[in-house]
Amino acid sequence: MKKFFVVVSLLGILSCSKSGDDADPGGNPNPNPDPGGGNNSELTITTITPNSAERVPVTINGTGFHTTANQNLVHISGLPATVTKATATSLEITLPDNLAAGDHDVMITTKGKQVTKVKGFHLIGWIVSNFVGSGASGNADGAGNVASFQQMVGLTTDAAGNFYLSDLNRIRKITPQGVVSTFAGSVSGHADGTGANARFSLPASIAIDNAGNLYVADRFNHMIRKITPAQEVTTIAGTGELGNVNGAGNIAKFSMPYGIAVNPAGTHLFVGDEGNDAIRKIDLATNIVTTVAGNGTSTRKDDVGILAGIPSPGNLAFDADGNLIITEKGAGMIRKMAPDGRVTTLGGFDPRQDVNIQPTHLSFDSEKNIYVVFSGGREIKKYTPAGASSFFAGAWMGPDLEDGAASVIQFKRPEGIVVKEDGQGNKTIYVVDQLRKKIKKITKQ
Repeated sequence: MKKFFVVVSLLGILSCSKSGDDADPGGNPNPNPDPGGGNNSELTITTITPNSAERVPVTINGTGFHTTANQNLVHISGLPATVTKATATSLEITLPDNLAAGDHDVMITTKGKQVTKVKGFHLIGWIVSNFVGSGASGNADGAGNVASFQQMVGLTTDAAGNFYLSDLNRIRKITPQGVVSTFAGSVSGHADGTGANARFSLPASIAIDNAGNLYVADRFNHMIRKITPAQEVTTIAGTGELGNVNGAGNIAKFSMPYGIAVNPAGTHLFVGDEGNDAIRKIDLATNIVTTVAGNGTSTRKDDVGILAGIPSPGNLAFDADGNLIITEKGAGMIRKMAPDGRVTTLGGFDPRQDVNIQPTHLSFDSEKNIYVVFSGGREIKKYTPAGASSFFAGAWMGPDLEDGAASVIQFKRPEGIVVKEDGQGNKTIYVVDQLRKKIKKITKQ
């Protein structure tokens, strides 16, 4: 009888122990679930989409992620990425700004676990190299590194692929092969004439119409000049005196005009009148000048036409939809003026830096992306048609490298920019590096 009692007692103890392990009194099999998706979930990376791309948002698919975005630490080759959205099976990330082109390991740390996908992502990069310029100060003509420049600002291109550059008191011409010549101008001053007989005073931006005529914002002369393909220079608006006067070209006045753009129809010229905080318009048939946007104050304001505030407008360019895109030198933003005159803000100011980042010039690609030069910030940003921005080239800090990966090189003071595309859609971006006295080119790796 004693042996039987011991066996029954042990069976009762084992039965009670099993019941307590498997369930709580209410029947819940897991009374303390993990809100982040469960610590027992295996942490894996199954796919990365896209796994080879430029600087675009990237999605990491897998298992075991925390559903709170900032509880997932993602590193791309040791550099922290930003997790913008998270579920238990996917993470959306923004790539690190200073990530170099090439293959990268992707590592995720969350809920005390860690997983790495070796060479899980390839960043398609851009490489910066020299196009023309020796780096010495001068006005020597010639090919490639033989040519020298002095104070380069605006850049445009014609239908044949030639570039035109404003350089101190000259307009220089550069062939697609990199042969530099002086197209117009010589010493400082103001004079109409042909080629070297003409005079300019620190011209800024340059625009071109469908007939190949160049238009120059002759900044320190407070004038707008025209150069024909035959190199004949004339003044179409401005008296040479600083002021803010509308009317016929020979009585109109400007204050340090910087930006310039021809409308798509080729009928009007738009001018970023920096000193007057305004956008002026010139009728190319009559040379009559009017003010179409900007209230003359240095306070930014989105509104229609002359009710809008546009502090120190810089370069101008029309996009494929007829909107006038404006760099705002005085307050660090990118503005858009719609065909109906409404001015809005696309973005631009970088909180790492102060207002002296100065967005100056811009250019478009065939996909309507905008490439904006931030001269004071020594970098180029890319904006989608919707206004989303990303870093494109030029490091704010780092080693003084002028050639190499676009993410690490340093411009000294970038200014003019032109985007060219070949028949296959391959892009080459040309950038004026003013203080290096060179034009750099950026090509895809």
